[in-house]
Amino acid sequence: MPWRTRTVSPLSHRFHEADPVGRPPLQFVARRLPAEERYVDRPVWQLAPLSPEARAQLAGLAPVCDAWEGRLPEEPEATALVLAFNPWPDDLVVHLSDKPRRGRADRHYPIVALTRHSATAVWGGSETNGFQQLADDVYDERDAQAAPDLGAIATLRP
Repeated sequence: MPWRTRTVSPLSHRFHEADPVGRPPLQFVARRLPAEERYVDRPVWQLAPLSPEARAQLAGLAPVCDAWEGRLPEEPEATALVLAFNPWPDDLVVHLSDKPRRGRADRHYPIVALTRHSATAVWGGSETNGFQQLADDVYDERDAQAAPDLGAIATLRP
């Protein structure tokens, strides 16, 4: 499938209290994975912070997955996966990560956004919601990198 540019607003943009500064939209270069390519073979899949159980459960859902890979325009290779599972098995719950807010995929949160730093379940019925969550994850990672290490600052001497 060809690569194309997608401009998406962060998912938190829908909720003012979650995004009071109004983060601008981000551009991703993305493509749907062709049927002959498996998302479990992608490098991002290997690096994503998933438990072995979550990795096995999501790999078992491959027949019902619409998989996309994406990257920021300045990146040379794909650094994210968006996995849209449809239909999601009604009774299956996959604990992706220790994030209390978005670390559980189920029939209400069947879209999974993966990077090497995050694994997040998202509600919705299309990959667009997953890319919107990726925009939030990119901003969150940038904010975490920009935050000073207070422990290191305390050790500095005048």
